[in-house]
Amino acid sequence: MAKHHSRHFGEPRFDLALEDEKPPTVDANAWGRMQNKAVSIIQLALAPEIKYNMLKETTPKALWTKLKSIYASKSLTNRLCLKMELYSSKMEEGDDHHDHINSFNQLVCQLLNADDKIDDEEQALLLLASLPKSYKPIVQTMLVGNTTLKMDDVTAILRENERMLKNEYSQRGDQVIVVACSERGRSQSKRRGGPRERSQSRPRDMSNVECYYCG
Repeated sequence: MAKHHSRHFGEPRFDLALEDEKPPTVDANAWGRMQNKAVSIIQLALAPEIKYNMLKETTPKALWTKLKSIYASKSLTNRLCLKMELYSSKMEEGDDHHDHINSFNQLVCQLLNADDKIDDEEQALLLLASLPKSYKPIVQTMLVGNTTLKMDDVTAILRENERMLKNEYSQRGDQVIVVACSERGRSQSKRRGGPRERSQSRPRDMSNVECYYCG
């Protein structure tokens, strides 16, 4: 506690806000502001579906304790449920791979908070196993010839592959637009020039026309 008291009161010490009681050297008004700000910071970091279940908690200590009891429980039941969710995690065709990786990492972090650490290589293999069939070529490329994998390398390769695919789709889209504009231009040109060309190719019948000079 002594190291806390050596701090200046104006400095934001949100770790103090998690204590059960106000430290004796902290002003009551400053303590209230510190607690309110700590609650706001914690709530801003929560996903909407979690935050709305925590609105009743008005102190950072109570809010933090409730979050730990739900999402960082070290019970065997919680660890089993998290592992089942992680091992059954699957990305569907057409899903955003960034969202999938974020959800995957969230489960890994929840297990870590429950004192159940997943080895880095196992994380990488589980992530590859969770990808849809369209990712099979890139998965095979990462596996063939390698005896180990790192999670950071796998996520980096997946992101680079996504960037390349987006660039390829963008170029294809530009080509389609150019071809469509070209075809539309030819079509309009044919419609404008067609009747004139037909009139030039068919000479006018002059047999019934009377010449005023010949009589």
